[in-house]
Order: sequence, then C-alpha cells, then structure tokens
Amino acid sequence: MQDISGRPDKVYLASVASTKFVQDLREKLIESFNIAPLLIISKHKEAGIVNGYDEPEKLGVDRWLAIIAAYNLEQSCVIVVDAGTALTVDYVDSKGQHHGGLIAPGLTMMRQMLMNKTARIEFNLNSQKGFTGHTVETNTQDAISSGTLRMMASFINAEVERLSRSSEDKVKLYLTGGDAQLLLQLLDDDWVYEPNLVLLGMYHVVSELPSEEIKCDLAAD
Repeated sequence: MQDISGRPDKVYLASVASTKFVQDLREKLIESFNIAPLLIISKHKEAGIVNGYDEPEKLGVDRWLAIIAAYNLEQSCVIVVDAGTALTVDYVDSKGQHHGGLIAPGLTMMRQMLMNKTARIEFNLNSQKGFTGHTVETNTQDAISSGTLRMMASFINAEVERLSRSSEDKVKLYLTGGDAQLLLQLLDDDWVYEPNLVLLGMYHVVSELPSEEIKCDLAAD
C-alpha cells in the first residue's frame, strides 16, 4: 500500500472485500494514523431503515449503505440498483422497510464468463464502449458489448416494473456503480444517477453514531 499523508480525527471502514484484505487495511490505518477504524456493518435497523434480510448482518454493507442514502434523500419508496462487480437490486417501501433484493452477475463478470466458456470468442474486457444504438451488431466486440448491456438493462427494467406494481406509492429509482452510466440510455423511466450513494449512506450512519461508541472503538487495539 502507498503511504498515506495527513492524520484524520476518525476513520470509518466499510468493505465487502475478503476478511484478510480488511484486516490488512485496518492494520495499515492503525500504523499510519494510530487510530483503530470503526467498522461499519449491516444492522437490523439503522438510519430509518429496517433490514429485510433473514440474517441482517449478511446483507452486503455496500447495499445497506446505498439504500440508507437513497431512502434518506427521498423519505419515500425507493428502488436502488448498483451496477458494479455484481448487479444488485434492492427495494425499500415508504415506511423504510427493506423488502430484500436480487443479485446477478455484473457486466464484466458476464463478459468474462462468456469468454471463459467459449473457445473462439475474442473480446477486449478493457473496452468501455457503451450502447451503439444499432438494432444488431456486425462484429463480435460490439455484439458482446451491446448484448450484455441489453441483457442487464432488460433485467433491471423488468424488475423495476414488477416491484413498482407491488407499491402503493410512487417509486423513486436510484442508480449507482461503476457501470451505471453505460446503462442509463437503455433504462426505462426516470433515474437518479448518484455515483457516491454508498459514501452518502456512510455519512448518514456515522452522523447517528453516539460519541461514546466512536471513542470506544477508536481506543481499541
């Protein structure tokens, strides 16, 4: 890891990476700042949201923070789509009850699986080319790009329609994640694109933490 300059007053850590990575990062932060970071995890209830998972702590903390941010921005029914390594869809009603969600392969993962399982397909995974607008494509690179984008967008559109039908309130739609901008032009309805949704959720969580809890955690070794 690179050296980190400057000393913060507090450090907060939220990650869905491996336990070893989190532990290594925690040790680096302690070494650099002499501060033990406060680990943010998914809870049963926090910042106006009731977690809908059977085991709340097993909901990915990135999803937890994203739905906290979206709900607190709107104070109404929200669907949150995170188009990252995995594609996730989460639904929260107008009372702040999280009803659960869905997980599917992300864009890069879909393309990697296609390449790994087919012997003669060549595709540049570093290509960030978006939807071409063509009805069909005339080369393999664009065919995979458009095909996987269309598949992902169709899944999102179908789930938004299905979940919206079950809501008595108007649903606000939030989109985040590294591939979000590639998808926007293929999605129906009006979306709020917020690349920092997870960080905004962390802000809401941290803002509600009691000062004694913060001090206790930072004093730990």
